[in-house]
Amino acid sequence: MLGLLSYIPTLAYIPHYTYLLALVYIVVKFRREIITFFLRFFAERDFRMPTNLLLIFIIIGLSLANTVLHYMKIEGIKDVVPFFLLILLTYLIAVKISRKEIIILILLIFGESLVVIAEYLNGVSTFFTGLPEYFVFDTGELWYNRRSYGLSENSSIVAAKILLAFLLIDFVRLRGWMAYGLMATFMIAMFMTFNRTSIIALTLYIILMIVRYVLSLEWKNKHLISVGIFGLAIFLCLVYFTYQYSDVLIDQLTRNQRKVDVSGRDKIWPFFIGFIKSNFVFGNGSYKLWFGDYHAHNSFIQVVATHGVVIACFYFLLILRNISIYNILPVGTLLVYSLFQYGIFWGVSLMDIGLFLFLFRSNHFSV
Repeated sequence: MLGLLSYIPTLAYIPHYTYLLALVYIVVKFRREIITFFLRFFAERDFRMPTNLLLIFIIIGLSLANTVLHYMKIEGIKDVVPFFLLILLTYLIAVKISRKEIIILILLIFGESLVVIAEYLNGVSTFFTGLPEYFVFDTGELWYNRRSYGLSENSSIVAAKILLAFLLIDFVRLRGWMAYGLMATFMIAMFMTFNRTSIIALTLYIILMIVRYVLSLEWKNKHLISVGIFGLAIFLCLVYFTYQYSDVLIDQLTRNQRKVDVSGRDKIWPFFIGFIKSNFVFGNGSYKLWFGDYHAHNSFIQVVATHGVVIACFYFLLILRNISIYNILPVGTLLVYSLFQYGIFWGVSLMDIGLFLFLFRSNHFSV
């Protein structure tokens, strides 16, 4: 059930009006754990709260205080139930979800990846013609104008899901033909979304995974020579392909502009950075800051602008204290992705659940 629940925010990041429903879910689903926790907290003098949970309570407590001090920023129902309360739901899902449920989640995203491929082959952005972003692919040569959305609101959301599903394959130790089939499908679907941030993050992860695998081989291992030759051949092919089609690749990645295309971030980032400079300590009073209809397209700028630097430091501390050699690749991939997209720090989202999974369920740290 948790796996299915955690997939709900992937259709689009969890809507504001479902915050209350999610909080009710916390109380009902985890009532025994919550009651037991507070009974132990007040009854046992030597009870020690897990450090990660303590940091989460500190974040929630400081954020609540921040919202009370800046109550005048309430603009609608989305601000009445603070989004940061849902970090507790993210924590509970991450520490309770089972391997079977994670595999179900991977298969759900696999199903949506097949929809992405079907949409692309049919020449439409989505099969849901009522969505504002629905369009029929034009005859132009830009990959950017041939993006498929799967079952999601836009290509960025479905690409984020695919990226996380790829990371989860190694996390749950899927092996054999099933793992290779899933990874191949995810890579094809990722290309058809043409979300550049996700493609770069996934490419970086694959390269580092290959490097890790090669370094894990013993020098006398009979597979080392074959792996080395195969890897060198692939590398030379990529160099040749990049050299031969460099103009095409540059045009596609820059949308024929021949300069770095940041998709509006050159206007969004200065707004958020300017706001941070003027509201360094309290941010936006822990009410999520928007630039019109746009978020910061950077999770770290977003969390500082929303909460201020003090509360943001506890978010960062929660990540830094849990990074280890066991989870550096998936966590690092999500952090790189979140430099150019609003990936983590939503309160609850698939990305947040994935981040907490990698941080708290690795082999080195206990929850």
